[in-house]
Amino acid sequence: MSAPWNGSKGRADASVHDIVLGFRRSPNRLDHILRDIYFAHMPTVHCSRCGQDRDQMAFQPFQNDLGKRAFEEICSVCWAEWLKTQQQLINHYGLNLREPKAKEFLFQNMEQFLFSRVGS
Repeated sequence: MSAPWNGSKGRADASVHDIVLGFRRSPNRLDHILRDIYFAHMPTVHCSRCGQDRDQMAFQPFQNDLGKRAFEEICSVCWAEWLKTQQQLINHYGLNLREPKAKEFLFQNMEQFLFSRVGS
């Protein structure tokens, strides 16, 4: 019967994290210190809605001019706020997103929510 793999290549001094979580300290890892996580740096954008410099959205939401504009001008925080509002609109009005009128309604509300100036 062989000994269970302990993540330390047979050494008896393996830590609890090595044994339980299966961590091995390796120069090939992106996080060279145990339990540190590597996150890629997100590009920032000066958001036209909130006026702050924040992380940009991870991807362009739609392959049209409005989606491109949102990707270039809206931060991920304001986009998350829009997604919550969008869900409320869908539920409140019982929208069927297969209908072109429902999509147009959401696009109009999205443009108003993201790009209209507060107080204007």
